[in-house]
Amino acid sequence: MNLLLDINNISIKNFYYLDTKRNVIIDGNFTKIIYSTEYFSMNGSYFDFPIEIIQVEKYGNKTTIRFNPISKHNMQIIHNFTKLEASLIESYKQNNQSNSRFVPSLSKQLNTGSMKIYKEFNYVNTDTANEIIDVTNLKCILKISGIWESVNEIGLTFKLFRM
Repeated sequence: MNLLLDINNISIKNFYYLDTKRNVIIDGNFTKIIYSTEYFSMNGSYFDFPIEIIQVEKYGNKTTIRFNPISKHNMQIIHNFTKLEASLIESYKQNNQSNSRFVPSLSKQLNTGSMKIYKEFNYVNTDTANEIIDVTNLKCILKISGIWESVNEIGLTFKLFRM
């Protein structure tokens, strides 16, 4: 069972880094992040992602959400996740004496107004390969798994899932 965190009610002090492992895909390292309080610990961090979605597009096996990154509601959510991303990387860099350049991949992705969903919808009609789905009650979860680091760069690994 995983708990869903609220971006507005977390403390950066509750994030911890596990042992760094070699990552052959990017020729670098990967470090898992855990979130732990006095009441629970979770491997990876699952966040409520209450973005206001404009549309959901399904092309074959790929599903993408589109949203307005400059709407008042979405700007606040993007700001909070951007701040969390920067705080996690800065904390990691200080703990590990890293001089790698921060690549704000989550922030960049959020500001495009488009994100891929990594789990398929259970209720989608797949008869049409390029169907556009109007889903007003779609709820998403943003999972932050860890930190990747190459020789010169560092960033977060994350995925978006359907709740």
